[in-house]
Amino acid sequence: MKKADLRKKMISLRDALSRDEKKNRSRMIESRLMGLKAYKAAQVIFVYVSFGNEVGTKSFINKAMKDGKRITVPISIPKGKVLQPCEITSLDD
Repeated sequence: MKKADLRKKMISLRDALSRDEKKNRSRMIESRLMGLKAYKAAQVIFVYVSFGNEVGTKSFINKAMKDGKRITVPISIPKGKVLQPCEITSLDD
């Protein structure tokens, strides 16, 4: 299976999840991440800001900031198809 086909299939499966199932799975992922030794040792975390039906990351970002972690997120620069890391201090940035 080609990467593009697999991606479409996975997005379709994700989009089929109910709102409650998405929230539950997002919370489970967040809990597992925050329990990792790597999370506890990290000073800087690179994470996307969720939108649409993606795995929710906003709660994770807020909790990580409260834990004193520096948060960087990707900024898409269409010219050259570049993702530039950018540090944020709140979800309002």
